[in-house]
Amino acid sequence: MNNFLKSAFEEYNNLKKEKRKNYNACYASFLDYCDMYSNYGLKELFNNVITLHEIEQACKKYFLSSKKTKSLEAINRFLSAIDLFYSEYLLPRGIKCEPLENGCRNKQVIKWICEGINQDIKQKVYLPLSDDEVEITKKLVDELDERKFYTFGQKIIFKLFLNYGFKAQVIFDMPRNAFDLENHILTVVIGDNSINVELDDDFVEALKKYCILQKYPDRKYFFTTTKGKKLTSSSVLDSLKQKAIKAQIEGINSTTIALKGIEKLIIKGFTISEIRKFTGFEIQKIIDVSEYILVGKNINEIINEKLRS
Repeated sequence: MNNFLKSAFEEYNNLKKEKRKNYNACYASFLDYCDMYSNYGLKELFNNVITLHEIEQACKKYFLSSKKTKSLEAINRFLSAIDLFYSEYLLPRGIKCEPLENGCRNKQVIKWICEGINQDIKQKVYLPLSDDEVEITKKLVDELDERKFYTFGQKIIFKLFLNYGFKAQVIFDMPRNAFDLENHILTVVIGDNSINVELDDDFVEALKKYCILQKYPDRKYFFTTTKGKKLTSSSVLDSLKQKAIKAQIEGINSTTIALKGIEKLIIKGFTISEIRKFTGFEIQKIIDVSEYILVGKNINEIINEKLRS
C-alpha cells in the first residue's frame, strides 16, 4: 500500500464538510490500484507516475469491483472523485499532475474506459455516437442497397433510432399495422402507453417503398429478416455493421445510435419520464446520457442561464 497516498486521502476526507461515501469507495479503489507504486512519495507519484492510462485502469478496476452500479454512473463518479481530490487537495499543496490539469472527466477518457470495460463484461456500457461518428455512419447507411427490402429496411430503422431514440426491442415488436401510411402516423405501444407519432412525407414515402419491396405481405411484424422472421439484436442492423467492420470503424450498433437519439430528445427538452414512455429505455440509461451531455460543460453557467430565461 502507498501510505503517502493513504494519508492524503484520509486527510482530505477529514477536511471535507460534505462526506461522500461513494467517493470514498473510489479513493479506496484508486489506492488499491496504486499498490504497485507503494515506494513513491505523493509528489513523485503524481508528478512522474500517474497518467491518464493509470486513471483509466484504476477506474476500470473500480467499475468491475462495484456491486452497486454497473453503468456510466460509476465511471462518472470515479473520475469526478479524482478531479476533486486533485483540485481541492493536491493543487493547493503545490502538487501538480499534467494529465489532470484539465480534468480527467472528459468524453475521450470516458470512451477509452468504456472500450476497455466492454472487453471484460457481458452487459456492455454504451455511449451515444459523437456528431462525427453519426456523419460517418450516415455515409455507410447511404451505401446500403435500396433494391432489397432487408437492407432498405435498415436505412429506415437507422432513422428511427437516430431521430426518436427507440430501444431496439420497440422496433422488433412493431406490428405490421404500426404504421398508418394514409394518415402519416406511427403508433408506438410500450406497456400501457400508446403514442401516435406524426411522420413527414419523405419518411412515409420511404415506408411505402419498403412495403413494395417486402417479400412477406402477410408478415406479423413490420420489419423482418430476409426470411420474414422477427428481427433480433444480431439482425437488426446486420448489413450496416458489416460495412462498419469492413471499414474498420468500431462502436456502431443499434444502442449507440439510439442513445444519440436519446441525446437529441434531451436537448429538445423532453423529460426523463417522457423519454422512458416513448422510447422504452430504462431510466438509468437516460440519466447516463444526460450526464454524458454535461461532461466538459460548466454546470453553474448552464443552470443560471436557464434560470434567467
